[in-house]
Amino acid sequence: LQLVYSRALKLLTLGIKLVVVVEGKRRNRIRTQDHEDKATSKPATQDKFRKRRSGTLFWTACQRCETMLKLLGVIVVRAKAEGEALCALLNQKGIVDGVISNDGDCLLFGAKVLYTKFSVENLERSKILRYDANNIRVMVDDDDADRFDETRQTSKDGQNVVELSRKDLIAFAILTGSDLAGEGLSKVGCRK
Repeated sequence: LQLVYSRALKLLTLGIKLVVVVEGKRRNRIRTQDHEDKATSKPATQDKFRKRRSGTLFWTACQRCETMLKLLGVIVVRAKAEGEALCALLNQKGIVDGVISNDGDCLLFGAKVLYTKFSVENLERSKILRYDANNIRVMVDDDDADRFDETRQTSKDGQNVVELSRKDLIAFAILTGSDLAGEGLSKVGCRK
């Protein structure tokens, strides 16, 4: 409560209007391949539900924070399921200027602007990171630069860069794993 209170108060005193999204209780289904069907010798999929924290101390704390924020005059909305999805939608529709989250899933859902590393200290030191979905790039090693001739650009500091679209980020999440896409492929990560 103290952390949420101090952050909200700091932002409100700076004249920032807040819209806080609280995660919903609905579970998301994730299809996983965890064994082979003996009858068909094909991989079998099983529906698993991501556990929600309803009924836990965390959920109780969320409810207390929601009450406190409303008393401060902050708009609080509850998502049916994924809070990041609702945040992205609010940003897409221009209702909010950006999303504050340390979770990049907001970009996968279609957020236009994402702020990360958010804390009162980072705010005071101007250390908050801002990602613009229309301006996300990845640096390419010089050894691999010839593979990306169609999309490769040269940055101001001479680095080879490739622009990434939302579809590229979703494909990356599917390959490497994320909250949305499951575990990804084995032995595939951000470097390989």
